[in-house]
Amino acid sequence: MSEITYVSRSAALNGYAEATIGLGVDPFAMLEEVGLAPACLSEPDLHIPTQTVLELFERTSARAGVLDLGLRISEARKFSTLGAVGLLMREQPSLRNAMGAVSENFWVHVGGVAIIIEDSHDLSMLMPIIAPQAGGPRRQTIELVAAMTVKIMRRFLPANWQPEMVAFAHSRPRDIALHIKVFGKAPIFESDRNAVVIKTADLDTPILEADPVTAGELGRYLRFVAGERHESFVDRVEKVVGVLLPRGECRIDEVATFFGVSRRTVQRRLDDDGTSFDKVVQDTRRELARTYLASAELSQTAISQLLGFSCLSAFSRWKKTHHLSIQGVSAN
Repeated sequence: MSEITYVSRSAALNGYAEATIGLGVDPFAMLEEVGLAPACLSEPDLHIPTQTVLELFERTSARAGVLDLGLRISEARKFSTLGAVGLLMREQPSLRNAMGAVSENFWVHVGGVAIIIEDSHDLSMLMPIIAPQAGGPRRQTIELVAAMTVKIMRRFLPANWQPEMVAFAHSRPRDIALHIKVFGKAPIFESDRNAVVIKTADLDTPILEADPVTAGELGRYLRFVAGERHESFVDRVEKVVGVLLPRGECRIDEVATFFGVSRRTVQRRLDDDGTSFDKVVQDTRRELARTYLASAELSQTAISQLLGFSCLSAFSRWKKTHHLSIQGVSAN
C-alpha cells in the first residue's frame, strides 16, 4: 500500500476570501502563511493538499476570533463550486441518487472528505467525515460540509426545507445565531457523531430535469479524472477504509454505500484488481498503524480508536500479531 495523500481542487476555497475579508482578515496573507499560491482563490482546478485547506480554515478561524467560519464560507459559496460533481447530481433521477453521486465522487472535489449516508425506514443521516491523514475532524470543515449538505438539499426541495436535526461532536460556541440561520434550528453539540438528520422520504424526491444521457457522460468524465490522478479502484477503497476505520464500522456495505454501488460490485472490482476487501482493510490498517505508532503525540488508546478497535486490548493483540513496535507512544 502506498502512502495515503489527499488532494483537493482549489475550488474548495470558494467563498473563503469573501468570508475572511468580512472578518477583517487578509485572505492572501493567510494563504501565504500555509504555503498556498494567491492563484488558488481565482483558479478553481489547481490541485492543493487537503490537509493544507483544512489547516487554513482553522488558522483563519483562530485569527479572526470566530468559531463559525465554516458557516460563513458556506453562505458565500455557490452550488457551481462542486463542478462536474454538482452537474452529475442535477442529472440523477432522485435526490437519493443525487446524494449517492456526491458520496461516490466528492473525493474529486475535496480528497479525504466524505459524506456518508446511513439510510433507515423513517430517518436518514448524512454524515461529514474527514480522513485522519487529511487532518481528522476539523470544526470549520465539518460545519462547512454540513451546511453545504443542507444547501444541496434545498437545491431540490422547497426553499424553506429544514433537516430534522443537526448534530456536531465538537463543543457549543457561545453564539449560535448563524447556525440557526443556516440550518433553520439550533444544532445539538457534543454529540457522538457529526450528522444532518433528514426524513428518509425526502431522499425519494424526483429530480424532474434529470437526463440519463448527460449523467452517463459526466460519469465517464469523472472516471477520466480519476485516471488522470492515477488512482485505481483499490486506491480509492483504501482511502474510504481510512475514513471509516475510526468509526469502528468499516464494512464492505458502508464502502458500497460510499461509492453508490452494490456490495457485489465492490467485491467484483477488487477481485479484478487481484485483491479482496479484507486484504485492503488489513493493508490499510497496518500502514496507518505504522504512521500513528511513529507519532509521539498519539496515545495507544487514541491509536486503537483511530484504527477501529473496540478496546485497547484488542489493538494490543493485533499489534503483536503483525509485529508492530511502539515508537514514542504513551501507554494511555
